[in-house]
Amino acid sequence: MSSPYAKSCYNTLMPIPAQPLDTSVCFRCGECCKRYQVLLDAAEANRLSEHLGISLADFRTRYADPRWPGSDKLLLRQSSGACPFLHNSNKEFLCTVHKLKPGPCREWAADLSKPECKRGLKSQWELTVDNTGCLQGASGDIRAFLEYHARLSGEGD
Repeated sequence: MSSPYAKSCYNTLMPIPAQPLDTSVCFRCGECCKRYQVLLDAAEANRLSEHLGISLADFRTRYADPRWPGSDKLLLRQSSGACPFLHNSNKEFLCTVHKLKPGPCREWAADLSKPECKRGLKSQWELTVDNTGCLQGASGDIRAFLEYHARLSGEGD
């Protein structure tokens, strides 16, 4: 699904294929995972604890934010400023429980119109999106990002 917000804007001096940019493809900057704490329901917490091979009580001790008042849901605590399941693999941030992602993570829709995605684009690629939706930055950086993005677009979820 392409957003009308971000588009490819190239002049004839830049030999980059002008193709629509699918802005809904997560480019793995990790910004959303660094900015938000995920609320898990009991079933999600149980699935994750089973996947990790630990008891639900141990999962709560290790991963739940003790400030959350409820008992039927739990809030994942941040670890080193991010979701505890976020792994930095050579500046590509990956979810270590991707196949079991909780509902709020599955529902998050990446889009270059979102402030978090813009911050990630800037921090990971030194690129910005102008008010017309065009990528801005050094042509080599734009080219590298588009090649990376095309690879991610072909992977699917």
